[in-house]
Order: sequence, then structure tokens, then C-alpha cells
Amino acid sequence: AGGADEGGAAAPSHAFIGILDIFGFEAFVENSFEQLMINYTNEKMQKQFNDYVFALEQQEYRRERIEWNFVDFPDNTQILELIEASPHGVLKLLDDECLVPSGSDEGFARKLYARNHAHLEAHAKLKVDFKFALHHYAGTVEYSSAGFVEKNRDALFPEAMELLGGSTDALVSKLFAPSERAAKGGGGARRSSSA
Repeated sequence: AGGADEGGAAAPSHAFIGILDIFGFEAFVENSFEQLMINYTNEKMQKQFNDYVFALEQQEYRRERIEWNFVDFPDNTQILELIEASPHGVLKLLDDECLVPSGSDEGFARKLYARNHAHLEAHAKLKVDFKFALHHYAGTVEYSSAGFVEKNRDALFPEAMELLGGSTDALVSKLFAPSERAAKGGGGARRSSSA
């Protein structure tokens, strides 16, 4: 789309440059569950961006023998693995703590402290207040574990999941499709997905 020049007339579309900023990384004085979820989402988008804009394009250039200067881009695979890996990723440890009847933010933090990972920081100063820091692609963020367990217990109700899974929009139905484990009838008691 063309923009307007100073006189209010539409500028030619060939002179227009559009910029979409999708990376709303958050780091405040006090960071909690919400900031972790936002930053995790941004890590996933950054990975998608890296894979499609840098990695695949450079593979194409190699394949077509196009001369170019290699673009060195930050690889955020390790932080994503720390957050989402099973059985010891941040989110899996949080889900596990939510299953324990007496699960607590402190218990979650202690499980994190038992991890040894280059992108996880849990020095003595942080441990006093059950805090931890993650080294994200955009910088290090210190998180307070206070409220993590309660906020993660917010359930996605099966009825809502079923409704969204039956959507006529292909993307929505794919996002909310029943897991293979649930479809096969395994896994014991029926449990709502956590936030």
C-alpha cells in the first residue's frame, strides 16, 4: 500500500517500505509467568525467522551457486530446548510441579536449580527469592517464580479444546487437535491441558 506525502496525496507504492515488528520481547524490573510466556513465544518466532529468512535462503544460494557473504545469525535452539524439552525443560518441570498436590513456586524453582544449562542462571543471590534467569536471544531476563504454579494451573477446558479443534479454519483446528496420546486412549486419568 502506498503512503501519503506531505501534501496528503498518495505516494507511489514503489516508494513504500513496510516494516513489521513481530518481536515484542519483554524484560521488566520484575518478570513473572506472563513475561516468560511472551519471551518464549518470541523465541519461537525468532527461530522461525532464522530458519526461513537466513538458513533456507543461504541453502538456496549455495544450491544455485550464487556468490554472497554468509550471514552469521544467532541460533536460539539451546534456549528453546531449555524451555520446552522433556523431561527437564522449564515448562515440563512447571507442569510436573502443578501435578504435585502440595506443589509450590519454591518447589518449581528448586527443580530448576538442579538443572545445569548454559542458558539458565541460578546463583545464590537469585535463590534467596526463588528467582532464576534465562539467557534469551535478546538478552538475559531474571524471573521471579512467585505465582508460576498457580498461573500454570489455569486449565484449557476440554470443551473449549474440542470446540476449537472442530473449527473450519485449518490452522485453528490443527493447533487444537487432540494429542496422539489422548486419541489412543492412553495416559491414565483425563487431565486438562495447562496454560
